[in-house]
Amino acid sequence: MSYKLFLQVVVNAGNGSGGFFTWNVLDKLGADTFGSLHLEPDGMFPNHIPNPEDRTAMSLTRAAVLEQQADLGIVFDTDVDRSGVVDSTGTAINGDRLIALMAAIVLREHPGTTVVTDARTSVALTQFIAARGGHHCLYRVGYRNVIDKGIQLNRDGVETHLMMETTGHGALKENHFLDDGNTALHHSSSSSSSSFAYYIIIEMVRMKLMGSSEGIGSLIKELKDPLESVELRMNILTQPKHAKQKGAEVVDTLKQYIEVKTLLVWHG
Repeated sequence: MSYKLFLQVVVNAGNGSGGFFTWNVLDKLGADTFGSLHLEPDGMFPNHIPNPEDRTAMSLTRAAVLEQQADLGIVFDTDVDRSGVVDSTGTAINGDRLIALMAAIVLREHPGTTVVTDARTSVALTQFIAARGGHHCLYRVGYRNVIDKGIQLNRDGVETHLMMETTGHGALKENHFLDDGNTALHHSSSSSSSSFAYYIIIEMVRMKLMGSSEGIGSLIKELKDPLESVELRMNILTQPKHAKQKGAEVVDTLKQYIEVKTLLVWHG
């Protein structure tokens, strides 16, 4: 049987292990992958850090999508358990945006489902999910925490089809809760790490078959971006065995600082 996937997709594997998604999946489905970046594995990572949150990785992918007039760009991390995407307009979709995109797709197939995320997501994402009839469960940071919470909710009878962290880690109930950055790209129970990417591509094909001329980004056009979103990761200058205690002390100090209103403006 022959296939023809009428999409042009730019893959940026960052010289990690994600090149297979181009050769073994997209090319065999007949997609146009011309212009893809850094597909050959190279442990020295000569071009940029293989990370969908890396500014250079995303900037290069955006530029390639616009230059090739591609339908989609995909950025993988080293071992392909995290992904970010770029739509046809060159707009980066990661963090809240990627969760919103996956939520929009999942909620169409599973109305009323719960979506579990880490607590770093915005109020706007909660509103986006609620507007589509879903429920947003915010949980502690850490992709295993998020996935395990989804598993627990399902065991307790709370239908939970999507668990996703802002870093791009995620899992789907139908994919047996596998930690899989590719799950966002494929609607199947594949055990490969390319499922996220598959899922989004299948949705793009569905949209084209329905006669839509809009890109995948149209699914999240109603998501309001936060005015500012910055993640700070600070080193704790102490011996490793004392790091957790010192970190807790810093958090407690900051909490007290906020409670006495030393900060003039604070939006939780």
